[in-house]
Amino acid sequence: MNLKHLDNQSLVNKTKSLVLEEKKLTLEILHYLKEIQSRNLYLILGFSSLFDFATRALGYSASAAQRRIESMRLLNSVSDSVQIEEKVKTGELSLSTLAMTQSFFKAEKKENRKIYTPEQKQEILNNLSGKSAREAEKELVKLSPNYNPVQYQEREKQVSEDKILLQFTIDEELKLLLNQVKDLVACPQDRNPSLNTVLKKMAKFYLDKKDPSLTKPKTSESKKETVEPKSTVVSQTPTSVVKKTETSKVSRYIPIDVKRRLSLRAQVNGRARCEYKNPQTKDRCSSTYGLEVEHVLPFAWNAQSDFSNLELLCHNHNKLRATQFFGPIQIQKFKGMR
Repeated sequence: MNLKHLDNQSLVNKTKSLVLEEKKLTLEILHYLKEIQSRNLYLILGFSSLFDFATRALGYSASAAQRRIESMRLLNSVSDSVQIEEKVKTGELSLSTLAMTQSFFKAEKKENRKIYTPEQKQEILNNLSGKSAREAEKELVKLSPNYNPVQYQEREKQVSEDKILLQFTIDEELKLLLNQVKDLVACPQDRNPSLNTVLKKMAKFYLDKKDPSLTKPKTSESKKETVEPKSTVVSQTPTSVVKKTETSKVSRYIPIDVKRRLSLRAQVNGRARCEYKNPQTKDRCSSTYGLEVEHVLPFAWNAQSDFSNLELLCHNHNKLRATQFFGPIQIQKFKGMR
């Protein structure tokens, strides 16, 4: 694009006009993100979270996606979102300030068990109007002197081909535990092991104990003879119900060897991954965190806990499956009973 033909004043005026248009488009995008979230559309499409959808499908950087998602959620929780949106349009409130304020409310709830009402959130945002992000941060610290924005920001940065810089804040208890592990790891060959060494040993030790794919099956000298019970074949239609076998009851218990096989089946590049797939594109969810064993046909329908009726899902896709089978109202009732 060649803008050489514009005089100085026209160039500035056009730039201002585009900035106003950009802010209007940003607000419109927040509304679209809100609707995508309310429909769980990002989960149906195979993404593990709205953040995953915003970065992979929409192409936002991690920070840009996070600002928009946090801003959208804050606008959805105030008493008068229209008023706040007008302040965003005029530039009185930026996405950075909105995202930071939402992080503040989340930190207050987590650390101090303090929950702000929609009216209180509205009042705080009105007080932050016209302030820069740095000034807004100071105002938030005044509201909660113990609030430290930095401690809730975990960062990772690739510094070389095989090295990553991790930055995060730990509490005194974890520091003490790490020092104790460091003392145990120390040996004549390495009397002052690095945190990299300590954390690597801790991670391997935990995985050896907890990762089903690494757990060795128990063997015994004399194997008991097993009798295969008579049972019906599991139908893959959602309307079918699996009948109980004649010699055994349907149980939630899942043997460790079945969990190990599930973990191996779900592995991609050496890591178990959520097995949910987009129904249209067959693209698979990328989440590798907090995977849960889920029944393909619900256990509540008397379905068996065997390998063919089990899958590994991330927490969000596990919830999606339950909602698809039982409906949101029934799921809410179940949550209320817990």
